[in-house]
Amino acid sequence: MCGIFGITNFQSKLSLESLSKILSLQTHRGPDATGTWSDENIFLGHNRLSIIDLDERSNQPMISRCGNYAIVYNGEIYNYQEVKKKLDFKNWRTEGDTEVLLQGYIEMGANILNELNGMFAFAVYHISERKLFVARDRVGIKPFYYVTKSESFAFASELKPLVQLPFVSKNVNPSALSQYLTFQSTIAPQTLIEDIKVLPSGCFGIFENNNWSISKYWSISDRTKYLYKTKEDAQQEISSIFKDSVGLRMISDVPVGAFLSGGIDSSLVVSQMASIGGSIVTTKSIGFKEAEYDETEIAQVVANKYHTNHERIELDSTTFAERIPNILSKMDSPSLDGVNTYLVSEAVKKSGITVALSGLGGDELFAGYSYHRLFKRFRQLHIALSPIGHLLSPFTSLFKNSRYRKLIESAANSTDTDKLYASLRSVFSKNEVNQLTGQISPVEFREKELDQFPYYSQFGALDMLGYTQNVLLKDTDQMSMQHALEVRVPFFDYRLIEASMSIPDSWKFDGKRNKSFLLDSFEGQLPTEVFNRKKWDLCYLMING
Repeated sequence: MCGIFGITNFQSKLSLESLSKILSLQTHRGPDATGTWSDENIFLGHNRLSIIDLDERSNQPMISRCGNYAIVYNGEIYNYQEVKKKLDFKNWRTEGDTEVLLQGYIEMGANILNELNGMFAFAVYHISERKLFVARDRVGIKPFYYVTKSESFAFASELKPLVQLPFVSKNVNPSALSQYLTFQSTIAPQTLIEDIKVLPSGCFGIFENNNWSISKYWSISDRTKYLYKTKEDAQQEISSIFKDSVGLRMISDVPVGAFLSGGIDSSLVVSQMASIGGSIVTTKSIGFKEAEYDETEIAQVVANKYHTNHERIELDSTTFAERIPNILSKMDSPSLDGVNTYLVSEAVKKSGITVALSGLGGDELFAGYSYHRLFKRFRQLHIALSPIGHLLSPFTSLFKNSRYRKLIESAANSTDTDKLYASLRSVFSKNEVNQLTGQISPVEFREKELDQFPYYSQFGALDMLGYTQNVLLKDTDQMSMQHALEVRVPFFDYRLIEASMSIPDSWKFDGKRNKSFLLDSFEGQLPTEVFNRKKWDLCYLMING
């Protein structure tokens, strides 16, 4: 995990010294080594957090053996040893994944992306052709911000370095602001800064001869559907992929631990880590002095079951509140979710852990949110009400219950799945956003083929494209990397995503328990306290409050 920064055609705009200062704004992401490389056309910079192959020969920017390619890369390729075996190259200088990624691109071009299992954002510069190739992982775990302006292309792992460039406007993007008020986030490729974009997940881009183009190499909806004969077959498939995913994410040359909240997802991650073995698993949970906020008792039960090296790290609500202004100043864009991630990451890093596995993603893939069931009901009613939605829409203000108000509002639109999702996930309504900003930004998730999948999978996919990618994953990356902590997310292995998409709704939820399919797939592996824990999400409060 690292910070990357680069710019083409910089000579008349910035000095090498000023570019190095801009790179230093990301030192927190990679405090172990800083490197730069440039020629007459491009500057590349890298801040390294050493995780795999700690030798300085794996520092970046890395130049290929042939001398014609340079790479800066942020992330981890978990299956790099497997990819390495497929390449013709034999004269390796390092034992890390960076050189494998670079050589893979040299031999396979953009096709190398289909071979990778990991989280990544990288740029490869073809020196003789003056061609820049950039790419981002399938799910958008690692960030890639960029600017194309004044015949230059600039990129970074965070917004702040790009804002320092003299040709970048500091103006707020009105369309993105509208999105932010609606969803607590902006939707790729937009950001809150008018000139700065974000490369969408599952995409690669090429900047050549002052031309910029983007291509998509992976989409949730265009995968071949898994065919399950029985529920037991599906459970076996899911459990096998998940265990392999956890095992891949334990590969590291520095200490690895796990966040353990006591919930289903983090507990399953820890259970698989323990079953893989090799060493005692280190787990961390965050507790509060105030008993009403503390949930570490269940985490301790899980830690006891798997004999982990467990530590409860205590925070208090007063300190939490006092630190919020300083934490917000660390963010590229505002988010309350990131405050918690910042404090958890800080505590875990101080305890000696450099890599931590997280249970993020289980809710999205396996119907863990009450929103999943709400979406299914509304999707069915939405189709029935849409012919008369325009007649009902003037009366939406009469409905005090937000569930019904959103249903009527969405019924007035088309029956598009993404528009229904937008109605359910919105914070401010369209009318409220229009009053605040004077405009409404259309939301396009570009996944029109989702209707072929079960309702819960549709919602999960839209959530990954929306709230998960643009809030949870963004905040997890930025706030953990403020402390040079690498967070890995086994549930977001692309194989698990693909396999989960075709699981029928009746299997995913048995009518009683959230994530019942997931629990049944790992029956007997978790303490009963975890099974019986109530999930307090915002939608639960909305439905039952």
